[in-house]
Amino acid sequence: MTARTRRARLVPVLAAVSVLALGACSSTAEIEEQARSEQGTALAVDTGPDQDRIHTTPSRKAIDLLPDGAFPDGVLRVSITQGAVPLGFYADDNETVIGSETDIATLVADALDLELELVVNDWSNWPLATQSGEVDATISNVTVTEERKQLFDFSSYRVDQLGWLVAADSDLRIDGAADIAGRTVAVGSGTNQEQVLLAWDEENRANGLEPVRIDYYEAYNDAVLALQSGRIDTYFGPTPPPPTAPPWHRRTSRSPAPSTAGGRTRPRSPSPPPRATAWPRRSPRPSTPPSRTAPTSRCSNAGACRPRRSTAPRPTRPAWAPEPRTPEE
Repeated sequence: MTARTRRARLVPVLAAVSVLALGACSSTAEIEEQARSEQGTALAVDTGPDQDRIHTTPSRKAIDLLPDGAFPDGVLRVSITQGAVPLGFYADDNETVIGSETDIATLVADALDLELELVVNDWSNWPLATQSGEVDATISNVTVTEERKQLFDFSSYRVDQLGWLVAADSDLRIDGAADIAGRTVAVGSGTNQEQVLLAWDEENRANGLEPVRIDYYEAYNDAVLALQSGRIDTYFGPTPPPPTAPPWHRRTSRSPAPSTAGGRTRPRSPSPPPRATAWPRRSPRPSTPPSRTAPTSRCSNAGACRPRRSTAPRPTRPAWAPEPRTPEE
């Protein structure tokens, strides 16, 4: 069986597992309603490392779809990032990563009757970690784009929503490309929102407007500090739902919802692309996992899951990402 065939067969397995696993759990609305009934109107969130984790039972239908030898050591290795509430972030111990995306990884591993190993990567490193076989999949706020579909298979689980964050006392309102002309904007390198930002900057330049000053931040918390200190005017990234939005910022109205239909990023598309789990298309997992200098941590049904840091070399830039451009260029 070729690597491409093996991975192609794993994708529908993951999609089926997502439906079966999530369907066996209480809905978000039910959980929130239960919390409100127990604690009034306030929704308490447990951010401790030893919180009760969501789990499901093995799915024989999904397990039977796995090709022989898919996981010889019985471990599903998933690349994640931290620093984006509520998707993935460190618990109160600053060591255990918790969040909705770690929960999805847990449910998939449970449904496939596999042990879960979480690998913490910087976001820009997920393509290399996934293609090299260091991990089986990446669940890390990855937008499905035409360029990425050439390298990875995807199993989507939510709609991509982006937004502009500004300080609460800012009078900045962003309704289109002209509103960010001459502004300092923070964005993540190699992200879908970076492509949107570069497209808007190109539009402004063509219209004779001031170029955008782009600051790249690997960590969301660093961008937050820059916003609070006034070093940037706005941060462009995934839009958190209202309950998780911190009180020191507000979202501008009519934030763009980018799409890459036809291979070109188009702000304000009526059909935003999905966020998805990424699986490598061309490179199989090595029969012997690559050597690692960092300790390996596993997730059990009973306790917390403290992930290891990735030891893969960090790329200067993903192969599919556009080159960064300074305002002077």
